[in-house]
Amino acid sequence: MVKKKGQRLTAWMMALMIGLSVIFLTNEALAATPASLDADVRVTGIEDGGTIDSSKNVDVTIDFQVPVKGDGVDDYYQHDDTVTLLLSTSFHFDAAPAGPIDLMHQSKKLGTVTLSNNSENQAIATIVFNGDEDVFDPEKISDGGQPYSNVSGQF
Repeated sequence: MVKKKGQRLTAWMMALMIGLSVIFLTNEALAATPASLDADVRVTGIEDGGTIDSSKNVDVTIDFQVPVKGDGVDDYYQHDDTVTLLLSTSFHFDAAPAGPIDLMHQSKKLGTVTLSNNSENQAIATIVFNGDEDVFDPEKISDGGQPYSNVSGQF
């Protein structure tokens, strides 16, 4: 019973955080990486402008493009790069969700996402692109296949 209330509270806080705040994306990765990521946020279980009901399920999904070498652009992510997304300046996780979330592109693992609070007690998502190397480096594709491009992630 206590665990279920905690899960509802976490879902409620996440939905409120995403649904009511502007998402600011900041990049703390290396200089060769993009300066920002554009993300699409979908919240289900709450009507636009509605009240959050903690007894109902609320889902928040964040989708974004991940520039990689195969896209032929100057700024792209490489294997082991890290980016931190500021999810909210107004809300934080009260008990951050446990464990990292696998970040996938179709059947390929891009890396992991860890949800936490920063030093200013703001909700953040830290993404480490430590998944399948061949997504980021075309030279790692063993069968001579085409480089990955138009890669997207979702959590």
